[in-house]
Parts: sequence; C-alpha cells; structure tokens
Amino acid sequence: MEQEDMEKRLGKLEDRVNIIDKNGAVMEVLVKNGQEIQDQFSGALDKFSTVISNVEKTLIGLQNEIKLTRDDVGTLKKTVEIIEDKGKIDWMLLIKENLGKLISGFILGGGVIAGIVVLLVKVIQ
Repeated sequence: MEQEDMEKRLGKLEDRVNIIDKNGAVMEVLVKNGQEIQDQFSGALDKFSTVISNVEKTLIGLQNEIKLTRDDVGTLKKTVEIIEDKGKIDWMLLIKENLGKLISGFILGGGVIAGIVVLLVKVIQ
C-alpha cells in the first residue's frame, strides 16, 4: 500500500512539473513578444524624433522666410507713405516696381501653409 501512495504522489508531482513546464513555455513567449514590442516602440520613437527634428528645421526656415517677407512689407509700407506724402499714388508704378515682392509674398504665404500641412500629415502618419 505504501508503494501505491508513493506512486500516486509521484504521479501528482509529474503533473505539477508538466504544468510548470507549460507555464514556463508560455512565459517565454510572452517575454519574447514583450521584447519585440519594445524594439518596435523604440524604432517608432526614433522615427518620431527624426520627424520632430525635421519639423523644427522647417519651422526655423519658415520663420526666416516670414521675417524676410515682413521686411519686404515694411519696405512697401515706407514706399506707400512716401507716395502718400507726395499727394498721389501711382498704383501702376507701385505695382510695377514691387511686383516681384508681391508675387513672392503670395507664393511664400501659400508655401508656408502647404509646408505646415505636409508636416502635419507626416507627423500623423
């Protein structure tokens, strides 16, 4: 009878060892999946950092272009003031002399808006 008890106990121990082995295999898979997720997350953060850096560089460039445009607008304002002081505005002459600045101002305004939209689309993706 003692041998039967020992065999039952041994059978229960073997069952427990099998359960532990199965749980160990599951844990290994979970750890591996966790490591893969961490690697993917790290890569995503690196890409996001690169995008933010590019956005910063683009915004600095846009800031410089806006400053140049502001300077051009200041020059145009001074020109208008001088003409107003003379008592008449020759609109055709004003447009003719400043056509390049006007066109670049319109293009820059559209470029700024387009640049911001492109950057936002990249960040969202």
